[in-house]
Amino acid sequence: VGKTSSFQKGIRTDGVGLDCGLRSALEATPEQGQISLRHYSGLCEVASKPAMSSTHPVFISYSHKDQAYLERLTTFLEALRRKDLFSTWDDREIQSGDDWNAEIQEAIAEAKIAILLISADFLASDFIQNEEIPALQKRRAIGEIAILPVIVKPCPWKKVDWLEKIQVYPREDDTLSGADEEHGRERHYNAIAEDVYRLVQDLDAPDEEAEYASEEEVLDARTGPLEVDGYYTHAGLIDFIQRSSYLVPEEETREVLALFRTKDQRSWLVSTNQALFLLLDDAKTRARQGLVQWKEPLQDIQNVRARPRADKKYSGLVDIGQRQNWLYSFSLHPKPVELTAAILGMVQRARAKEESATDSP
Repeated sequence: VGKTSSFQKGIRTDGVGLDCGLRSALEATPEQGQISLRHYSGLCEVASKPAMSSTHPVFISYSHKDQAYLERLTTFLEALRRKDLFSTWDDREIQSGDDWNAEIQEAIAEAKIAILLISADFLASDFIQNEEIPALQKRRAIGEIAILPVIVKPCPWKKVDWLEKIQVYPREDDTLSGADEEHGRERHYNAIAEDVYRLVQDLDAPDEEAEYASEEEVLDARTGPLEVDGYYTHAGLIDFIQRSSYLVPEEETREVLALFRTKDQRSWLVSTNQALFLLLDDAKTRARQGLVQWKEPLQDIQNVRARPRADKKYSGLVDIGQRQNWLYSFSLHPKPVELTAAILGMVQRARAKEESATDSP
């Protein structure tokens, strides 16, 4: 993936003044009798212009006042980037004399994942809000890019219409700057890097037609054996959840909905009277005993949106509450609107049962 860059920063007006990126230096080398242009951190080569990798490009948007957070995050991403799974791009890649706006728009157009480092300075940036965000939103709406907002400092992000509908990190009103110790901040950076890794793996997931199950097989899956052909059945999933440490006292499973299915992988949604689980069953999750990908409280699931996956014939993406960009199979759910209704129905029925149980004497 090896990328090179010639400036610590590019030229961009981002609401906090014009930063011309002239932190690089022209350094004379008398012993060689020549002039060389060197990167501020001494990591680049002048000869080659940076370009997005042929792997999955990750675009990072930030305010220049938050550069310290950018630099630490890219350090964590570097360890995974060496696996040749993705490349990263931010405006420090822009070289002197380049059309900086065109370079940024080109990077957005090529990116598969966008990380937004959210702060008051980010939200106050006219360029980011008027140029970058509309372009990113347009591509997200048609399934071409996944957006990962990261709250780096306290700011009124919940009042921003486009942002309040997307899962942010950290959760629970936390921020990167609010971590009370270095170890806590490092854990945040690590979690973000792992989330990027998960998104990249989803992008690489095979776009295969789902295998159909007969009505008899579906009935057997609910009442019969716990596993068939090496995968959990509905009965197996319920048994797995009931025996796991994920349930709290008085929490019981309700329904199971098959979401994604190929010859190598299965995913399901499992509702309880308090939460919604997503389980992923394949060789990797079995090996590390990590079938449960997430557990979302029912009260936190206000919005569900299924949509096509760009350039994919058999699979789409669905956002469930603040959990975004999870794969579903078209053969299981041909119409996005019907999948959306099915998931919302699961949530509403689970809520109704819980409310009914609470109201009963």
